[in-house]
Amino acid sequence: MLRFLFGEERRMDTGELAEANRWLKAYLKEHPPLDKGEERRALRLNVMAKGLYRSLDELEQSLYACRRFGDLVTSAYMEEMDESEEDDYHRCIYFYKNALIRIFSVFDKLGEFLNERFSLHTEALKESYSYSTVLRRMNESKTASALEQRLYEDNQRHHEALHRLKQVRNLEIHAINEELTDDLLLVPGVKRTPVEDLKERLQDLEVGYGAACHAVAEVFRYLGIGRE
Repeated sequence: MLRFLFGEERRMDTGELAEANRWLKAYLKEHPPLDKGEERRALRLNVMAKGLYRSLDELEQSLYACRRFGDLVTSAYMEEMDESEEDDYHRCIYFYKNALIRIFSVFDKLGEFLNERFSLHTEALKESYSYSTVLRRMNESKTASALEQRLYEDNQRHHEALHRLKQVRNLEIHAINEELTDDLLLVPGVKRTPVEDLKERLQDLEVGYGAACHAVAEVFRYLGIGRE
């Protein structure tokens, strides 16, 4: 979708994204049967799976554009940038925020899917719940224990990077534009504004992307091979 910005061909799915999409497509193709009279629920689950498919695509595209525009930023200080580089910097930040929000969107949607698929009724315990809340609910109710254990272990493995990303997201949404936080550290009278470490930001973003893809692949692989 966004590769046309760089004069490139459409993406060929590879790696973790290809694996997640393979199992998602299999699920959507099969339209897994449920108990008689639950056609409406089956439709809802398929719509939710399609939403995950689209969200992963949007996440990958945003991450790719962020990475490509970030490669064009070489200055250490904002004041050293010409107009073209400053535009690339702000494009990088724009797609960074896009990808950041979509990482947690994937996890939220996956939590909603799990809650619906396994009839966990997590909303009865907590009206506004997260992916982690759903995993705890699965654990407490002994639901799909093998799947829950793998998802929990994956979540713990990526905990530090996801925690940092969540802090950035919360700051961006509830406080100030996160990329401006370095301005608060400026010494009075010094007018050179450092460019934030885009490579470090991208590392956490890549981890979050991989974690989201892997979680989706785990869920739909589990459903696809009939391990209920």
